[in-house]
Amino acid sequence: MTNNLDSALEQALQQCAAEPIHQLGAIQSHGVALVLNSSSDYNIIQASANLATLLGISADLALNQSLQAVLGETAAQQVQLLIATAHQSSTNTAIGIIDVANLALNKLDVHVFFSDGFPVLELCDDSCLDKPEDISSLLLKIADFIARGR
Repeated sequence: MTNNLDSALEQALQQCAAEPIHQLGAIQSHGVALVLNSSSDYNIIQASANLATLLGISADLALNQSLQAVLGETAAQQVQLLIATAHQSSTNTAIGIIDVANLALNKLDVHVFFSDGFPVLELCDDSCLDKPEDISSLLLKIADFIARGR
């Protein structure tokens, strides 16, 4: 019975890994995406067309701007920590909540991953959802545990 479960889990993980949800263009409509250069200044090199709906700045104006200029100093530092966490994670991803200086809602959920070596941020406002703030770290710990056990 255990072999059947292991086989089924392995098959499910392979199917999940093949899904394109981690690729640009697949972000949910209520979120936005930013691609950063890979150097330590993390300037924005790509932005989703709907950026203004969440951040109040158009994608065109955000291009080549520093992360700090678009999100604020605190949020930029928080994103840099998430990028470092993603580098250290076996899944090359990190999720968390950042404090954006120029927004009335102030907090955004962020998912960081890498595409062709470039950090990608998916940002969304999930403040209306009832969830514990530490669920992000719990999910990452579970993903790391599963990845190490394979």
